[in-house]
Amino acid sequence: MKKYVIAYTRISCDDEGESIANQRMIIYDFMCKIKEENKSIIDIIDNGYSGSNIYRPGLQRIIQMINKGQVESIYVKDISRLCRNYIDLGTLINMCRLKKVSIISVADNCDITYITKINFRQGQKDGWQFEYYQDASTSIDFKGLCADFYSKDISIKTKSALDVRKNNGIYAIANVPYGYRKRRNNIEVHKEEASVVKKVFNEYLNSKSISKVIKYLFNSNIYPQKSKSKYWSYSTIKQMLSNEFYVGTMVFNKTRRQSWESNKRESNAEVKRIEKHHESIIAKDIYEQVTQIIKVKKDIH
Repeated sequence: MKKYVIAYTRISCDDEGESIANQRMIIYDFMCKIKEENKSIIDIIDNGYSGSNIYRPGLQRIIQMINKGQVESIYVKDISRLCRNYIDLGTLINMCRLKKVSIISVADNCDITYITKINFRQGQKDGWQFEYYQDASTSIDFKGLCADFYSKDISIKTKSALDVRKNNGIYAIANVPYGYRKRRNNIEVHKEEASVVKKVFNEYLNSKSISKVIKYLFNSNIYPQKSKSKYWSYSTIKQMLSNEFYVGTMVFNKTRRQSWESNKRESNAEVKRIEKHHESIIAKDIYEQVTQIIKVKKDIH
């Protein structure tokens, strides 16, 4: 089976001065020095992905190729490009050892899979050789831990910055609910959509049925945007009726990540609210009446 040399590059949103082009140039210069440039090389890129997330499309492709026996070696600018999670890095190194795949960290001048240093010497046939490097294991372990700590630190700082923005009334989420538009840091009411939102609340107060609200919208020729269906979904109307945003209240921190390296979310006891954060579409008394009807219907069922 044909085997490939992989040049792997990665940048995240938090990286500064770590362009893909710069990483690739460093890797290819190194390959030229050790006469690897004429082999079958595949460039694999993860653009905009954190090193703490092992489920990057590029890295997952590499893992699949390793398991199929298609990889001879992997070149990275430094080990933080590969993984910032110390446990994931160890798992990947063990996988490569089993499949006899070398991971070459250019910045460390080292094959981190087998803990060997690449030395460039005058008089050698190709100008280089692999040599056992006693300090490499400790060096890689320490750098792996530093990368892990850096990723945690970035996660904490990013969360703190977002919390400050939210507490200052700056809407930090990209999308606003139906009925609003976001203009930079300002939230504006969309008049046509706001009219539909009001009709949804009023019709629900009259009928006390989401299904009847959907039927009313259809009969009134009011269709959802960006949808192939002419019918509003039950979940969309339910979310609209339960959204405090329509009374001008900003609610955030409803959920939180289980841990800094996980994308799974859980309920958060420290929910925060900012009232009169933006212009309301629905009067508070109408919203409270709707909320009470939903609660009573839920208790009955």
